[in-house]
Amino acid sequence: LDAFYARFEGLVEALLLNPNFFGYCYTQLTNIEQEQNGVFTYDREPKFDAEKLHAIQTQTAAFEKDPVLVVEKPESVEWKVVVEPAHDQGPGTEWRYTTDNPAEGWERPGFDDKQWKTSQAGFGDRGKKLLSTRWDTEDIWLRREFEVQDVSFERAAALIFYDNKTEVYVNGELIWEKGSWNNAYEVFDVTEALKGKLKEGTNTIAVHTHQDEGGQYIDVGLFLGR
Repeated sequence: LDAFYARFEGLVEALLLNPNFFGYCYTQLTNIEQEQNGVFTYDREPKFDAEKLHAIQTQTAAFEKDPVLVVEKPESVEWKVVVEPAHDQGPGTEWRYTTDNPAEGWERPGFDDKQWKTSQAGFGDRGKKLLSTRWDTEDIWLRREFEVQDVSFERAAALIFYDNKTEVYVNGELIWEKGSWNNAYEVFDVTEALKGKLKEGTNTIAVHTHQDEGGQYIDVGLFLGR
């Protein structure tokens, strides 16, 4: 047995001294007569001193002493929804919208949108599972107000499903635009674009989407992270 323990310790040390080796596993079937060479008998009794085997295998591995890869803990961000996308909106969450080319300044706070229609997101044609409002013209313009009590934030993100070309404004300032389409909900980092554009109290988000051909859809959500 002493010779076995010595060979076993040598094998374990060779494995643990390898800086690129992360771990190993020994598996033995029990209640199988063919398993003659395992560390347990047929009826699950250990053939060797389990404490000795444990002591040999609990040495500090080279990888533990000097990891070749350091994984940093991801930044913890608490997100708050300030503009609800379609799947988060409540019964009273409505956008004002028009499919007629609006007057200059339509994206700014204070613009008179009383003649615009009101409805819920998302806006588009058939086939979109979060479709609330039918839109089948070339262009649509959207506006709504949202409240922010604390304008400080570490991160800002927009969740947008756009088809096609879309621009998003906050308080009259462009914070995001894309051509073409993405055909699915996608998160975009707007941290830098949104800095200095929010104010305490009532804010205005405005969206314009232009459709060329094929399917069409627009839905926008805005999130602040602290």
